Amino acid sequence: MAPFTIAAMAATVVGKRGADRLPARTVKLYFAVLLILVALYTAGRSIAAL
Repeated sequence: MAPFTIAAMAATVVGKRGADRLPARTVKLYFAVLLILVALYTAGRSIAAL
């Protein structure tokens, strides 16, 4: 649990710095792409398990 917590804290700091340097529209676009990729991955794993 501790490694996950440390990684999440580090990712928060890095993500905040990156988000401050990019336009809001770009951050939203990257987030949307990430959500789609996670959804596709999850769907693929679910379909493969059938």
